[in-house]
Parts: sequence; structure tokens; C-alpha cells
Amino acid sequence: MPHTEDAGPTSPPAVLAPAEPEPSNDRDLSAHVRSWLLAAAFEPEKAREQWAHGGLALIGCGGLLSTVRISTTLVYAAADTNITRDVDAFLSEALQNHPVFMDRHARWYYVLVPSSARRRPEWRSTGPRHGSDIEFLGMGSYVGVPRPEAIDPDAERSYWCVPVRVPGALADPDTVHQFLTFAVRRRAQAAEMPTVAHEDAHRSRHVPPGPAPERLLTPHSTIREGELSWSRPCTCPTRSSSS
Repeated sequence: MPHTEDAGPTSPPAVLAPAEPEPSNDRDLSAHVRSWLLAAAFEPEKAREQWAHGGLALIGCGGLLSTVRISTTLVYAAADTNITRDVDAFLSEALQNHPVFMDRHARWYYVLVPSSARRRPEWRSTGPRHGSDIEFLGMGSYVGVPRPEAIDPDAERSYWCVPVRVPGALADPDTVHQFLTFAVRRRAQAAEMPTVAHEDAHRSRHVPPGPAPERLLTPHSTIREGELSWSRPCTCPTRSSSS
């Protein structure tokens, strides 16, 4: 979904309101979620109409919420799969059930985060990070958000991979940063696979095999920014050590 680039902070990010109490039933939940998202809409009435016709509501970032936009390439590398249902389950676990939606046509994932995340060092730059794979969208940016009930990837252009469960409950920036660090590393490891395979094949013709390889990352391996916060094991390719 096209968005307006952030030209720089023009005012301090709005303070995120506390999450509302969880509604007592699904109908109340849907109404609360709609009201909360529409409060961030550029034109609330028009957004409501767009949802009614199966479209996307234009939501402004930098106030009630902001988003981190992530390429499918990076998400698939982290999940080690491109099967939609498996990726969705992985995101739910990795981001602790906080809201994520995907634009299937544009091939972007959007994680909802507090606007205060802009103050973090890794998000101070207004341009994309890691090429064009990761971008924080804050004040001055707009995203097309699906209606809360859009959760079927086979029936929607954009859908909620991880639905909004409680209005105001956004992804923790530390968790998102940790996830992105993991994703970037997984992609780098995958890119090294052909080289590693070639080197190992060459070595095997001249050097006796060494002990069995260990995984580069395990479910709770320590990485630069902290420990992984989800339990899915990593099956990254490894190099056999030699004597």
C-alpha cells in the first residue's frame, strides 16, 4: 500500500493510551477494535465505508500507533517457510500474539507498534533499513489497514495474520527488534548455503570428516540483542568441523 514518507518529526509522538479492558464477547471485541483503529483513521467515516465494502481504511501513523513494515523475503527467512498458515503461526508466537497484518498484493507485513518506538536508536533514520526490507512508518505516513474481521488469507487482499485481540495492545519494540535481528541473521545464513556446501564438498575430498555439526542457533541461543523469545527451533545449515 503506498504511503507518505516521514520527512522528520514535526511534533512529539503521541503517548499511547492504556489498553482497554478485554471485552466480554466477540461482538464487543470487534466493536472495540473497530473504534480504536478508526480513531487513527485519516477520515473515520470514509474508512468505515471502505471497510463496509471490503476495502482498506487509511490509517495515520505516529499517533495512536505506528507500524514496522517488513518484506515477505525477510519474514519467510525467519519462519523458514513460505506456507501462509505456518508463517502466521510463527509470527503469532514470535511477536507474542501482537497484531500483524499482511498486504498480499504488495507483499509486505505490518507490525503494529507504539509510536514512541521512533525514539529508539535503530528507528531514528526515516529511510529503510537493511535495504528496503524493514521500515518504521511514523508521523506523516499512512497505511491501508484491513477490517478487523479480515483474517482469511485466501479471501482477502490484506488480512490479519495475528488479529488485534485487545484495543491498544501493541507489539513490544524490544521483541520486534529481536525478531528482525533474528530474521536478518537467518537470511544471511541461507544466502551462505551454496558457498558452505561447495567448501564442505571440497574439504571432504581431502580431510577426514570431523565430529557431528551443531546448530548455529537453538531455541534459546544468545544473539547480539538478547535471547530469542520463542521456542521454534532453528534448522539453519551448518558447516562440518574438521580435524
